[in-house]
Amino acid sequence: MTMLKAAMVAYDILSCDKTLPNHSFIPRDEVKKLLPFISEDRLKGAFTYFDAQAEMVER
Repeated sequence: MTMLKAAMVAYDILSCDKTLPNHSFIPRDEVKKLLPFISEDRLKGAFTYFDAQAEMVER
């Protein structure tokens, strides 16, 4: 988990000029509420991050 957290922080730093929010961590119990079908084996939580933003998608 520590390596993944470091990767998320590195991603935020390397994309510091973006207008999207930084990553966030979702604790295990919240992941289970959002995705009740997910296996609990070794589940510690989840990360979310934004990779792109599409402007004027109607084009």
